[in-house]
Amino acid sequence: MIISLFRTGNTKLYKNHLTPTTRIRNAAGTLKTKGELDILHADQLWFLSLADKFKGYLNIIDKNYDKGDENAIWAATNYAKLTRC
Repeated sequence: MIISLFRTGNTKLYKNHLTPTTRIRNAAGTLKTKGELDILHADQLWFLSLADKFKGYLNIIDKNYDKGDENAIWAATNYAKLTRC
C-alpha cells in the first residue's frame, strides 16, 4: 500500500481510500531529524496521509497540515479510528 501511494498518489486501505492533499505531498520527503522517517520519502507520505485521514478527537481543531504539524497534536489519532479501517 505504501508503494502504491508513493507511485500513484493514492491507495486503498481496506474500506478507505488514501489520497494525500497537496500540502502533504509537498511535505513528504522534506522532514528532517525525524528518526526512521528521515530515510524514505514514501514512509513520510504514508505517515502524513494516515494522520490526515484518521483524525481523532485530539486533533479535531487543526484540520489541515502545516509545516511542523508532524511534531504536534495534528498527527495524533486514537486506536479506535485505526481499527475501523
